[in-house]
Amino acid sequence: MKKIKLLLISLILFSTSLCAEIINVTILGSGNPRPHVNKYGPSILVKTNEYNLIFDVGRATLIRLKQVGLNVSDIDKIFISHMHFDHIVGLPDVWLTAKLWQKESLNVYGPKGLKKFCSDMIELYKIDALYRNKGNLSLKCNEDLHNVELKEDLIVKRFSVNHGHVRNAYGYEIIHKGKKIVYSGDTTISDNLIERAKGADVLIHEIIYAPDDFIKKNKRFQKVYKSHTNVEQIIKILNITKPKLAVITHDLIFFESPKNILKMIKDKYNGEIIFAEDLTSFDIGNTINKFNYESYR
Repeated sequence: MKKIKLLLISLILFSTSLCAEIINVTILGSGNPRPHVNKYGPSILVKTNEYNLIFDVGRATLIRLKQVGLNVSDIDKIFISHMHFDHIVGLPDVWLTAKLWQKESLNVYGPKGLKKFCSDMIELYKIDALYRNKGNLSLKCNEDLHNVELKEDLIVKRFSVNHGHVRNAYGYEIIHKGKKIVYSGDTTISDNLIERAKGADVLIHEIIYAPDDFIKKNKRFQKVYKSHTNVEQIIKILNITKPKLAVITHDLIFFESPKNILKMIKDKYNGEIIFAEDLTSFDIGNTINKFNYESYR
């Protein structure tokens, strides 16, 4: 009888340890600069047992966060890929709402220009912030840290990517208990990203597509096109890096459907790949379990 009890205890402890290994990733916003009723601005939630990390704070990030059962007070760290408006427009909302929630500190990490953005934001909303709450929220905006070690088995590493005219654009590598998630940010094909993404459990990557005749006729669009990752480039990246799951988000697709773009990629890439929607989520453990929070509204 004692042996059976010990076995049951061992199984419980073993199953608990397995649960502890899971890291969750949720695409809070899968959209682009163009407003869309179903695709909010770019934002990704990475959740462990102890931390809630946000990568980019696009339009309506807090609304999506609420839909997955979290509040602004639950955010531990925010990481910004680059200073384009569609990736940071939600930061004032997060900051001001955090003051309402009496949050003690808000730590934001990002590229050069982030500190000025934060100081300008504080000045711009000074009257409103004082009127609503005189709390002791400490806003810390960090530009210089390339690696953020949250604990021994959870580290966030940033790396440079090529986003055309943007000098300071970054991707992020998140490592937790042997699991690796890589977020491209905005970039064209990048050697740094390819190196970091090799063998990733999940690679979250942007994409752009437009017909050739449209590109040729629009010189202004040509610059935009060259600063993002086109279909042939994403195929090359995936065939080199071979992630367990590729997640396409922040898609800039013109005159074509995501379904057809996905078919183009699958014709030349055999790995698992999906186009993300808002609230697409993944539990990453021994396997990757995909679901969508819309089912739980």
